[in-house]
Amino acid sequence: MTLVIFDLGETLVSYSGIALNWSKHYSAAISQALEGSGKSATPHDMERAMSILEAFNTRLNPRVIEVNEGEVLQRAGKLFGVDEVAFERQFFAYFQRKATIEPTALETLLTLKAAHVHTAVLSDVPYGMPREFMIDDLGPLAPHFDAIVSSCDIGTRKPHPRGILTLINQFKCAPEKAYYIGNEEKDMICAAEAGINPVLISPVTTRNYGQAHSIQTLSEIAHHVL
Repeated sequence: MTLVIFDLGETLVSYSGIALNWSKHYSAAISQALEGSGKSATPHDMERAMSILEAFNTRLNPRVIEVNEGEVLQRAGKLFGVDEVAFERQFFAYFQRKATIEPTALETLLTLKAAHVHTAVLSDVPYGMPREFMIDDLGPLAPHFDAIVSSCDIGTRKPHPRGILTLINQFKCAPEKAYYIGNEEKDMICAAEAGINPVLISPVTTRNYGQAHSIQTLSEIAHHVL
């Protein structure tokens, strides 16, 4: 059997106007998260909340060991004395409104399914984001995956290979018949360390992260898999 595992951000879903480092959006996202709560952020509380986010910002402070779901945003929400789960949901909603599905993603999944290829999503999530938000971002793609897994589910972040190893063991797939599609160097390292085929999706065809294959759209993966 064949297994194709996809990264989420900038692979299946893009976030228009949102950089990988969310620091510039902290203030706006926190303000949105407080809307309707009857609370407002004092400069002191805003600074404290932003400090929590910065501490767990993996673009500033890389880590391999993952936090628990809800740990970061609910801790920040507690500073303002609001419903912590509602605060978390509204914070991530700020970024979700920018989500756009890769144009060939659905067609690609249907092609792979028709060929009896198993598919999964494995993604690092920001700030302990619960998996339900990943499913929201995937929208109509979500029902077509055999598994959707976050770094919080696994307990580690890429390039640690535990997530990929867990999935190939779950599907009893030989490593040489498994593929991981992502857009970053850490994705390629993760796949290589797990012994499977790294596939880089990038509009820049000269980018070399040690990938086995390079594609510019998801529809191209069928050529390498089928």
